[in-house]
Amino acid sequence: MLIRTMKAIVEIKKDNYQLIAKAINGGNFADANEFLNYLIELYDKDSNSFSDQNDIPGINDLISKHNNNKEIDYRGHFTKSAINKSNLEKIIPKIPNNYNLQKIWDSQSILSGQVNRYFAIKSALSIAARSIITNGSDGFIQHDNYLNIAKPLILDLISEIQDIDLVEKTKYSIGFPRINRSYLGYKTQIDPIQLFINKYFWTIRRVDKQVGGSLAKLNFINVYKDQDQYKICLTKEGLDFLKISNPIHQYIDLKKDYPHTFMDHGSISGLEVKFLIKHIKKILPNEYKAMTHILKSINDGNNNPEKLSKSLMDNSLFGSKKKIIELNRNGLLARLVEIRLVEKEKINKTKVKYLLTDSGVKLL
Repeated sequence: MLIRTMKAIVEIKKDNYQLIAKAINGGNFADANEFLNYLIELYDKDSNSFSDQNDIPGINDLISKHNNNKEIDYRGHFTKSAINKSNLEKIIPKIPNNYNLQKIWDSQSILSGQVNRYFAIKSALSIAARSIITNGSDGFIQHDNYLNIAKPLILDLISEIQDIDLVEKTKYSIGFPRINRSYLGYKTQIDPIQLFINKYFWTIRRVDKQVGGSLAKLNFINVYKDQDQYKICLTKEGLDFLKISNPIHQYIDLKKDYPHTFMDHGSISGLEVKFLIKHIKKILPNEYKAMTHILKSINDGNNNPEKLSKSLMDNSLFGSKKKIIELNRNGLLARLVEIRLVEKEKINKTKVKYLLTDSGVKLL
C-alpha cells in the first residue's frame, strides 16, 4: 500500500493494513491524512524516536486494550459533581513532602496543532476536578485506571454538547471525540476517549516519565509520584481558571433543576479569555509569541492560508516542516478565532480570509 503526499511516498507493511485502518476508523481521526499527521507530530526529528512516548508510542500500542462489550451508562455523570463552593474544598490538594513532582516534557514549545479549542481544555480541567470530587482523596486522583474514571464524565458532556449543537446549530463539539450515542468501548480499535485524554488532559511518557498534555503544559495540573503510583492534582492556576464560570458548562449544570433557554454566548466567556491570555503570556511565552506573530502577520496582509503559511516558514516556533507548520497554524488560528481575536470570512466554497477583531488589534 502506498500513500502519496506531495513528493513523498510512504510504503506501509501489509501486516499493518488492518491495524492502521482500525486506528483511523475507530479513533478521533477524520481520515488517513489526519492520522499520519498525528504520528508525524509525535516523531522527534532530533532523536529519531517518538517524542511523546506515553500510552500511544507506536502502531501496535495505538490499538486500545479496553474490552467492554456493554453499553456504558454515562448519563448524569458530569452534572452530579458540580463545581460549587462545598465541592471546591475537595479539589484543593494536600501535598505530602515525600511526593515527587514530575517534569513537564517540551515545556517551551507551543500547544499542539491538534489542540484546536480552549473550550475542550476548560472541559478537560472541569472533568479532572469532578473526577477528584467523586473518586479522589486529599485533592488527588490516581493516574492508574483514570480512563475508566473519566470516561462516563466525558461521554456525558459530549452528549450534552451534541444536543446543543443539534438544536442550536452550533459547533461546540469540535475538538471532542467523534462518537455516537451507543458508544460501546473498543475491543480492538483505538479508543477515541483515550486519545482525547492524552491530548487535552495529561500523559506520562514511558521513557523518562515526563508529563505531556494540554492541562500539564498550561500548568493547570501537576503530576506527582508517590512510590510506584502517579497522582494528579490541580495547581493554583488550574483552580483559578476552574472557578471562572463557563457559559456552556453552567447551562448544562443548571438545566436539570432550572430549565431555561440556551443563550449562545460562545464557548468561552470574556473573563475566561482575559485569564487565558494573561496566563499564556506568563506560563507559555512562546505560545504567546506565536499568537502575536500570527496577529501581526494577518495585520500585514497575510490574510489567507497560503500567505500566512509562507510568513511562518522562517519562524521556528511553528516547526521546520511544511506539514507541521500548517498543522500548528490551523490549530492556533482555530484557538484565536474561538477567543475572538481573529475572524474568518468566507470568500467562496474553498477560500477564506482572516481579519483581526478589535480585541486582536488591541493585543498587538
